[in-house]
Amino acid sequence: AKAPAMYVDVCKIISSIPDICFWKNTDAFMFLFSLYCGARAITVSHLIVEDIFFIEKDAHDLIVKVRLRVSKGKRDSDHEVTFRDDPEGLGFRV
Repeated sequence: AKAPAMYVDVCKIISSIPDICFWKNTDAFMFLFSLYCGARAITVSHLIVEDIFFIEKDAHDLIVKVRLRVSKGKRDSDHEVTFRDDPEGLGFRV
């Protein structure tokens, strides 16, 4: 089994992608999304905009809900992941 990615590793990977690469933002999102929710590459690579089905911001929180349609290669998954803004400013927490 492979070890999960660490935040430091993901930052190093993203920073190694040249800024002129038009797909850098997409790749950065995929790496960070996987890091925060533990999703595998096969799951994240199948995400589409419509999978983000809920976004709400109030005075204290930002909540984003994403539907994972593919999990571990199975296309009939319907798993929801909720991200909430981290009050300490360290990023999103699941």
